[in-house]
Amino acid sequence: MTPVAETGRELEMKAALPDRAALERVADAVRAGPGIRQENVFFDAADRRLGRSGHALRIRLEPGRATLTLKGPDTGSGGVAIRTEIGAPVPPEAAAALVRGEGRVEALPLPPAAEALRLARGAALRPWLRFTNVRRTAEARIAGAACEVSCDETTFPDGSVEREVEVEAPDEAAVAAARDWLRALFARLGLPWRPQREGKLTRAAARARA
Repeated sequence: MTPVAETGRELEMKAALPDRAALERVADAVRAGPGIRQENVFFDAADRRLGRSGHALRIRLEPGRATLTLKGPDTGSGGVAIRTEIGAPVPPEAAAALVRGEGRVEALPLPPAAEALRLARGAALRPWLRFTNVRRTAEARIAGAACEVSCDETTFPDGSVEREVEVEAPDEAAVAAARDWLRALFARLGLPWRPQREGKLTRAAARARA
């Protein structure tokens, strides 16, 4: 049976955290669950044509599952990220082989792969960048909408580590309200407020080039 793909928009607000102690304080305040390790591997053509057009193709491996996701250009502003995305599950064994460079991710019979192949104009897509993330999640109701709060600790290619919290919301009203909700949470915990305006991929690529 062909896996079911999910197509939609990702709307999120992110804020940076200064250290692990701050991350733990936020996680405790929102009653986040245990940490889940995520390995994120990105695929592109040799000339980075997907990235140059604002797109990103990623396999994310978590314990017992893997997901292929194609994300579109960020059209948000003011620290709010808004991107289209197409995602589909991938058998973990197949995903592990692809991130090792075995096989062709664009040949998978999945909508994210087919659209990435179209955008890449038939070019071979190979793994080019990866980073790991430990994520703790919680649910929150903001502006009447169910939102997901993620507390992340990310290790980049150069070994540097950053922490942040992000709120993913179902619509524009909720993600706009998330900024005020998150800022109020930081104020209550006595944490410095610094919106994170760059995505993890952008930061990982900068560190890989350094």
